[in-house]
Amino acid sequence: MGLFKPNVGRLEEKGDIKGLINALKQSEVGSDAAGALARIGKPAIERLIQALKDKNSRVRQYAAESLGEIGDARAFESLIQALKDEDVLVEMYAAGALARIRKPAIERLIQALKDKNSRVRQYAAESLGEIGDARAFESLIQALKDEDVLVRRNAAKSLGEIGDARAFESLIQALKDEDVLVRRNAAKSLGEIGDARAVEFLIRALKDEEDCVRINAVDSLGVIGDARAATAVLQALKDSGSQVRKSAAAVLIKIVDAQAVEPLIKALQRYDIGDYAAQALRRIGKPAVEPLIKAWKSGDSLVRAYAAEIVLDIGDERAVEQLQDEDSEREAKRLIEALKDDNPWSPVRREAIRGLASIGSPAVGPLLEALKDGSPEWVNPLDVVPEGAEPPTPRSLVATALGEIGSKRAIEPLTNALTDMNRAVREAAKRALEKIKAKQS
Repeated sequence: MGLFKPNVGRLEEKGDIKGLINALKQSEVGSDAAGALARIGKPAIERLIQALKDKNSRVRQYAAESLGEIGDARAFESLIQALKDEDVLVEMYAAGALARIRKPAIERLIQALKDKNSRVRQYAAESLGEIGDARAFESLIQALKDEDVLVRRNAAKSLGEIGDARAFESLIQALKDEDVLVRRNAAKSLGEIGDARAVEFLIRALKDEEDCVRINAVDSLGVIGDARAATAVLQALKDSGSQVRKSAAAVLIKIVDAQAVEPLIKALQRYDIGDYAAQALRRIGKPAVEPLIKAWKSGDSLVRAYAAEIVLDIGDERAVEQLQDEDSEREAKRLIEALKDDNPWSPVRREAIRGLASIGSPAVGPLLEALKDGSPEWVNPLDVVPEGAEPPTPRSLVATALGEIGSKRAIEPLTNALTDMNRAVREAAKRALEKIKAKQS
């Protein structure tokens, strides 16, 4: 037989079901033969059901696969029996077939959860999750208490796939199961259900001794994504397990709940997790803008840098303009301080004037405040003053800068400065007003 390779295509054309069943035995063409039988469909069902009892395990595997593809309810009982097969691959194919048949198999699979054979219960619990029908809910809740650990594992997983919130209490209890994979599946299912009540229990699960439980707890917290969850995920970035940390990092950037903004902004000041928090804030978008601007005003240099970058990335035009204006005002105040350099002829002062002029309108407010500064302006008598020149003072340089900008807002304050006690201020105010009027004409 090893030398004989049947022509599957021709057998399918002839509708030779017996020949295709025989072809299932050969590894080279078995898969093709299974596909052909599935395409032939219902006429092949009886032969395929018989093939589930064939001595050759490969035949049984492919028969189960073909029956799943056909999806006829007549195969239910035989596939249920195949869940007890001594070959694990036959069991797997049979379980997959039952899941593909889906709704017509629900009632029979629910009954199978009470079968004496634990292997049948295991596959029934798994298949019911793949089908996802809420009718299986109560039976799967009971299966969470099964003496067989594999049944409990599959039940915990399937309850999440069904997504019924009524499973909340039972899954919370499953987080305490002695088996690590039951706890792992329960943690994941709580996230799939999405009940915010699970947050505190998932936070506790972050202390589980097994990494896989903590990873699923982190993932589920990310799905729920409220402020408490965000804070817990941030803490998980310091977990001892590298995979837990990676999972926390991946989850953090998916959090989109506006309630998470504040803890995320606090995380910006930490070099180790600041980038992750920034990505999360970008995803949250516009609800994060105002808190970010507030943080930008009062935060340290790292927070300010992150906040400005994130707001620009979010692209809120009004907020960007506000941020840019306030940033310009900060720079203007810094340059105004440079006008007070000890040397009245210092190039630092000249560069400060140029800088203020380039800032433009946002610099006007700080300059007008500086023009009203009543503190004495002393000139160093030892400075060499060019012939016929009046030594500039900080306020006279402020007036000069206002003239360079040319804002109408400066006209009245500069007019008042024409009677200033300081000659340098008076002369600078006069020249500034002339410049402003020239620009407006």
